[in-house]
Amino acid sequence: MSRQINALRHGPEIVVGCPGRVLDLLQQKALRLGDVDTLVLDGYRQCLPTGIVARLRPDGALDQFVVDPYQGGAGTSTNMNTNEVMANVALELTGHPLGAYEVIEPHDHLNMSQSTNDSYPTALKVAMLAGNDRVAAEARELVAALRDQGNAFLKIVKMGRTELQDAVPMTVGQEFHAFAAALETEIDFLRAAEKPLLTINMGATAIGTGINSPPGYADRVTQKLSDVSGFKLRRARNLVEATQNAGDVKRHAGGIQIKRGHRFSRK
Repeated sequence: MSRQINALRHGPEIVVGCPGRVLDLLQQKALRLGDVDTLVLDGYRQCLPTGIVARLRPDGALDQFVVDPYQGGAGTSTNMNTNEVMANVALELTGHPLGAYEVIEPHDHLNMSQSTNDSYPTALKVAMLAGNDRVAAEARELVAALRDQGNAFLKIVKMGRTELQDAVPMTVGQEFHAFAAALETEIDFLRAAEKPLLTINMGATAIGTGINSPPGYADRVTQKLSDVSGFKLRRARNLVEATQNAGDVKRHAGGIQIKRGHRFSRK
């Protein structure tokens, strides 16, 4: 692709989450800086997580994410870009000069006990869960509008069509109620497809073995992320399998594609 596409211009919610919720990769990493068991930052433990995320809102430091969204690998470029930006924001908030990595280091502190292979898919899943709420809500509004039109047009008779030919009578109202029913089915499908997204592999690190993370980290970070996101997240039973299997994301993406690809054909 010859034209570079800025990641934040085309996909800001994957990075900063939804208003009123801290749902994403940034909060996961901010939690690491506020973790009293693994990092000593006296005086800043409580303020850093919320302060960093607030600083990275659209009117903050988002222009520092320069990595193109189209990239090879599992998102490592974006993950490391995030580590560097957050480390420097943390340094700024604590009165240190930018780039003072002897104080807060992007890899050792921000990527502590993490890998792109667990933090990135977890961030993506939580963002998809948050987006699902909005998609379903807007789809329900459309269903209601279609139902209203269906009721209004219930007595208007038209010819129904099959095999591209006029066939038997129906009403325009029946047609619009059919559109509404189709959309309701898609909403149900999306809600069913979101359930597997609640299972995350945080703590799996690179390949699912949890190497370089302390005992109990996977359970603790899953609970913390559940607390801040409002979703009942759960740790995958087998972290190796969960790290290599993206079937749950594919199923949900399939649901979105079905919804987007649905065509309300005129009968």
